[in-house]
Amino acid sequence: ATGAGSNGNRSLGAASIGGMLIGVIFQIFIVPVLFFIFQSIQEKFKPMTWESVDREDIKADLEQYAG
Repeated sequence: ATGAGSNGNRSLGAASIGGMLIGVIFQIFIVPVLFFIFQSIQEKFKPMTWESVDREDIKADLEQYAG
């Protein structure tokens, strides 16, 4: 761009593209690593437990999706 306001347009465009690029990199690489770290910390304090699936009140739902 040339003319009046071209410097402002360039700096705004560079900031927008840079922000989106940093956001994409953060979402692809940093967020999964942080999820893994916090999940492992949480499991050390309170391990995951599974309820029995032999409950009568959910038997119909299990049969619906199992077959």
